[in-house]
Amino acid sequence: MTRITEYKVISALYAETDADETHDRLSKQVNDHIKNGWQPFGQLASATLAETLILTQPMVR
Repeated sequence: MTRITEYKVISALYAETDADETHDRLSKQVNDHIKNGWQPFGQLASATLAETLILTQPMVR
């Protein structure tokens, strides 16, 4: 089993008025991190605060 040496949580905020091109903001961040040696770890989490959707994804390497 590979040893985890770093852990971080990345997030993206989505307002109801966001344009379609911003709706894949988190997936772009995840893909950028994968290119830099990070891997998604665990499940995507979501929360809503003041009509803003917050998505988070743990990443490890």
